[in-house]
Amino acid sequence: MKKTLLGLMVLLSMTAYSNQDETGDSATINMSGFVYGELEISVEKHMEFGDLRKHTLEKPAYSVIKIKDSTLSDNETSIAKISIDETATLQNTKHPESQYTINLSLVDGAGVLPGASFKDAKVTVSKTGREYEVTGRVDGDVANITPGTYSGNFNIKATYEI
Repeated sequence: MKKTLLGLMVLLSMTAYSNQDETGDSATINMSGFVYGELEISVEKHMEFGDLRKHTLEKPAYSVIKIKDSTLSDNETSIAKISIDETATLQNTKHPESQYTINLSLVDGAGVLPGASFKDAKVTVSKTGREYEVTGRVDGDVANITPGTYSGNFNIKATYEI
């Protein structure tokens, strides 16, 4: 009887240890990483209005920017996000109270880029660069504009969404 009990105990312990792999658990580890590109943005043409009376909402002035990433291969492109302000201010240099709002838009060859006024326009970037226009339209009546020199500026930013 002792031999039978001893045999049963050995058999049960072998069965318990042999099923241990089937009662385990596993997990999947995800991996991720990123590479920052080297976005470069340059101004190829600054926005020159000339006589402000001639630049209404229908006749914009424009500047040209170029965006490139030298880390891309020759035929490779990438997508970047452009942020610009919706408006900028042109101010008389001698009479600061005389100022005009300039409505800004980001434009490519096909027209105004979607989302440009919401600071999330998506643009294509290449190694040699792509050019985009930023148009500026004078908002308001310029018929009685105060004579003088007007100046202003605005920022444009290109980023990768990582």
